[in-house]
Amino acid sequence: ELVAQHNGNVPLAMVQSLLITASSWILADFGSGVLHWSVDNYGNGRTPIMGNIIAAFQGHHSAQWTITQRGFCNNVHKLCIPFGV
Repeated sequence: ELVAQHNGNVPLAMVQSLLITASSWILADFGSGVLHWSVDNYGNGRTPIMGNIIAAFQGHHSAQWTITQRGFCNNVHKLCIPFGV
């Protein structure tokens, strides 16, 4: 469909796909960095909506080893709760 949007110009469609993929990756990385920085530095466990995430993020600084001893789902499940996932 992307090639059809560019009247069959395959190279242009490929460049657009690569640019979209690269910019999406960069924006996602930047967004996750901003989230990590903000929950590490602001709020606490009593903060509305994000309190559980803030407490978990700030907690990994006092007990760094815990993040390596738990499974992936155990480490990230609290990130999904505020977003309804």
